[in-house]
Amino acid sequence: MALDARYILDLTLEPVFRDKTTGLPLAGGKLYFYEDNNRNTLKDVFELSGSPPNYGYSPFPNPIILSSKGTIQDADENNVALYYYPYDSFDNIDLYYIRVTDANDVEQFTREAWPNIVGSNNPLASSNSVSNSISNSQFPAVLFDPTKPLEIDYTGAGDTIVEIAPDWLLRLSHSGAGTTTVTRTSIVGTSGFVTNPAYTLDITPGVNTTAVELIQRLENDTAIWGPTGDNSNGFVATSVTIAPNTDLTVFYRPSVPGEPGQQTLLSTGVNGSGLFQEFNNTAQLVPFSNTDTSDSGFVDIVFSLSPVNPSRLTSLQVVGLNANDTGIKYQQEPVSKQLDSLSSYYDSRLAAKAIPSHLVGWDFPANPAQFGAVYAAAAIGVNKSAYVWDQTIVFQSLDSGFNALRSAEGALSLDIDVANTQLALVQYLEEPRARSILNDRISVNIAAKADADVDCVVSLWYTDDATLPDVNANDSVVATLAADGTVATQNGSWNQVPRSGLGTAELTISPSATNNFNDYGLSGWDLQGIAGVNTATFFAIVVSTKALADTNALHFDSISLCSGDIATRPAPKGLSETLSDCERYYEKSYDSNILPGVVTSVGAVVAAQSSYLNSPNVVFQNASFGLTYRTAKMVTANTVLIYAPSTGAVASLDSKVFSPGSGTVSGVNGVANWAQTVSQSGVVFTLGVNVNFPATADGGHASGGSGWNVYHYVSDSRLGIV
Repeated sequence: MALDARYILDLTLEPVFRDKTTGLPLAGGKLYFYEDNNRNTLKDVFELSGSPPNYGYSPFPNPIILSSKGTIQDADENNVALYYYPYDSFDNIDLYYIRVTDANDVEQFTREAWPNIVGSNNPLASSNSVSNSISNSQFPAVLFDPTKPLEIDYTGAGDTIVEIAPDWLLRLSHSGAGTTTVTRTSIVGTSGFVTNPAYTLDITPGVNTTAVELIQRLENDTAIWGPTGDNSNGFVATSVTIAPNTDLTVFYRPSVPGEPGQQTLLSTGVNGSGLFQEFNNTAQLVPFSNTDTSDSGFVDIVFSLSPVNPSRLTSLQVVGLNANDTGIKYQQEPVSKQLDSLSSYYDSRLAAKAIPSHLVGWDFPANPAQFGAVYAAAAIGVNKSAYVWDQTIVFQSLDSGFNALRSAEGALSLDIDVANTQLALVQYLEEPRARSILNDRISVNIAAKADADVDCVVSLWYTDDATLPDVNANDSVVATLAADGTVATQNGSWNQVPRSGLGTAELTISPSATNNFNDYGLSGWDLQGIAGVNTATFFAIVVSTKALADTNALHFDSISLCSGDIATRPAPKGLSETLSDCERYYEKSYDSNILPGVVTSVGAVVAAQSSYLNSPNVVFQNASFGLTYRTAKMVTANTVLIYAPSTGAVASLDSKVFSPGSGTVSGVNGVANWAQTVSQSGVVFTLGVNVNFPATADGGHASGGSGWNVYHYVSDSRLGIV
């Protein structure tokens, strides 16, 4: 080991002890060394052993027998220097009481409180400036109700890992069923425990427990504090405070050890006393090679506890050092500062917290897919686009290039049917929403996975054109895609939103090892208030791809577009709320999974029609009835289609009459008989002339008959359609 600052050298190179009476050298005299606070207990002093750089410290005999010249000598009568160790086993200051006698034990003199080491000149006082790398070190924050024990149940053989507190994992290895209990205990101020903890963590292993490890993971660090160069550095100081009858071992464990099971033992502590004790140790890390990169690698600081007996611990500290500084004490901090140290834990989670998205229906499991969840490969042409789901346009570079369907997870799945097809998902938003988006910084999050890696590009666009490309003609903002997945040409006059110097927003959607979707966050889009922001008429987001193999498929769980620099998944909405959002652009009376034209009365609208008897017919009078949309439409000029429930025929409705003598009689009338006044909120149907309802087989109706109409409707105001 290297030289140790805790061993204090007697500064006289060769002290000579003399008889207090004669002044002659104290030949054969004796030096006794005791604890200053317990003057009947001998306390070791030391001599230097070994050779550089591997020095050690060996205890002298106590008492030391002086040479014939009255000088200090070792057991082999070598003239050596004396080193004091004015500390106890926990590196608390523990000074010497020294008694000097002649060869016959006649006292010559004594020294008290030797050497003069106090807090202000303690060579270990450098611990006041160290920084604890362990967060939540006294467990002020836990992830269970701190007023109740946490019971962790397990069965069979294996490992159970539970995140019990911010930045703390508990790994329980077990050979069978059992229950381990974890408690966070609040400490009374008068307890007087060493390190003055606010809380302790108590762990009581259940039966069949074979190992208990409390772990703090240092993410993205693969070799922190490790030795470099000539291996003269790479030291780690630990401090732990444990209750009586608790034993603990601390390890430094990299994510990929240089050899199987390699880890560095940092410290051990066995508290056999009746008081809380602080255990300190400094160890040098062993050289190793963690083959993980910082993107995926980590180092675990592992506190290994008894799998049989209860453990109680607190005030956990780990400090990286460049030198072998020892006795590093726990740095006491207020609970508020300990909670501040958790900012990295909460920041990443807050950044991932779902916030509302400007996009409509792109939380795909909630998208109603009102024109069918399955979109079969369509021969609409090369470089053409079509609506496949609500607010979802898909561009294909090759004819019949893909099909779309809802996956088992509810995602929008795009399966490639023609090799080398490039795709683009497009959503338009209208003014004033477009202008509101463009006046902010913008971020995008994509939650998706693929059967094989897919290179994608996200781009944002705006235009001041009065109309959008005609989706009825299978056109969209994307006219062609370049080989790298960027939008090469556009239909219409479009401007791309820049990314503040960050370049093209590229990502690779990869397979997922689990059923979960991968998240890809992108940010930096910012128009910085240019004039075009407040003249924009439409906004578009485009998620486009490079060429795809016909064996590949993309699965989109969500795509969100948020104001600000933090890209997150969209805040969840219920199915009815998402349906209402989508109905601003497309609304129908049929259930979401029923296509228009299907023969069904489910969801059909019933409207009374003023009528009178003119035997043998019933006359529908020239009067009006109204349809109020569930959701106001995006534009006034929305296209309205009416269907007869009984036949599914478009531009028709079922007309019905009833009289006490004849019952109900039905027929199909052309909706063209009614003039339609369309608005954003609904339709008024006005019968311009009287219409005779056909006579029945019994030759007429009794007086007092009534009439009504039954119909399904579709209101279409999809952007690019109307």
